[in-house]
Amino acid sequence: MTTQENTESHNWVTVYTLSGDTYAEMVKEALANAGIPCNLQRSDISATFGTHSQSLLAEVEILVPENHAKRALTVIEGIIGEENGDN
Repeated sequence: MTTQENTESHNWVTVYTLSGDTYAEMVKEALANAGIPCNLQRSDISATFGTHSQSLLAEVEILVPENHAKRALTVIEGIIGEENGDN
């Protein structure tokens, strides 16, 4: 099963919001590696300012099934902390 499948069977919640695609894609991959389904919801800024703006400016919401939210936050905080030099 991919991380995109069976979205209707889960109550999806936003667990984190990031600016730009780079961190969002890193988080998505880490969550998938941890066995946590994940969807990314991007803002509509790319429609206004062009595709390149999406990767630089867009806010991206990280959504996971509600029953995975606590574990997902632990994974995300580990990544964000490492990238910011906190860990």
